[in-house]
Amino acid sequence: MTRPFSDDDRDKEVLTAEGDRIGRVHDVDGDGNSATVEADESLSEKLPDKLDWTDDDPNEIRREQVDSNTGDYLRLKQKW
Repeated sequence: MTRPFSDDDRDKEVLTAEGDRIGRVHDVDGDGNSATVEADESLSEKLPDKLDWTDDDPNEIRREQVDSNTGDYLRLKQKW
């Protein structure tokens, strides 16, 4: 993603490269380089591991992980 995250990205759906829903953007950091994701409860256990999410840390995505940002969702890159 070439642009920083902004307040306009809050509540957007976050999708994998394959189009599977991960959750929604909950918050955006002050510099726009990362966003916190509220994960879906039905999320597979394998996906948080792939994203390096742990129970102790917030579910965070970085802007370099995002392939596209539309009005409705953020789609992650295949690999980061």
